[in-house]
Amino acid sequence: MVSKEFEEYFWSQGIRLEYTMQKTPKLNGMVERINRTVMERARCMLVHAKFPKTFWAEVLMTTIYEVNMSLTDPLDGDIP
Repeated sequence: MVSKEFEEYFWSQGIRLEYTMQKTPKLNGMVERINRTVMERARCMLVHAKFPKTFWAEVLMTTIYEVNMSLTDPLDGDIP
């Protein structure tokens, strides 16, 4: 749970809060899809660049940076 002030801030910024049970990531489909996408992209980068597996951490951080910096198109006011 979050404080009332934090909820009000989200509300004022147009951010919708969705709660899930703790320690049950499989119930959150969006997060699971994002995690899978990040892992698949990292594997592709590692194989394509012909890096050894010892570069896994660097490739994963680069993938996350790329995902965070990618543009997204809003869908009816929501973010995909």
